[in-house]
Amino acid sequence: MSFIENRGCSTTTPARRRVFMELWQARCVQVYVAVHLHSKIKLGDLARVNDFSRCKFNRTFKASFGCTPGQYVRRKRIAHAQKLMAMCGEPLRQIAAECGFANQSHFSHCFRKVVGESPAIWRTRRCKILQETQRSAPE
Repeated sequence: MSFIENRGCSTTTPARRRVFMELWQARCVQVYVAVHLHSKIKLGDLARVNDFSRCKFNRTFKASFGCTPGQYVRRKRIAHAQKLMAMCGEPLRQIAAECGFANQSHFSHCFRKVVGESPAIWRTRRCKILQETQRSAPE
């Protein structure tokens, strides 16, 4: 048996145990993201919430939430933007700034990746659905 054949065999190396966050730790991260949604959220800042190293935080976050911290923050920002777009007629550039995106182009790119259509098209469809619902509602 050669040296290479003996190294790194998945049957001989112990399986890495998945480590999850405690419920209170996950909640602390969720609150931090919600409070700082409008500003830049760095991985190091999220890791410090629970006094983790960046590496340990990444590993435990992905095991606990099923996505990376960046994906989680992006989804939360998009969800917040959808609420703002449904409630008011603010310009998309203003909504993008309120949700922590660098600019409207960055917002549109992320929105399209998560939702599958542009923010303008999503908002137009949403408004049409609301208008149709209001027309058909009994008085």
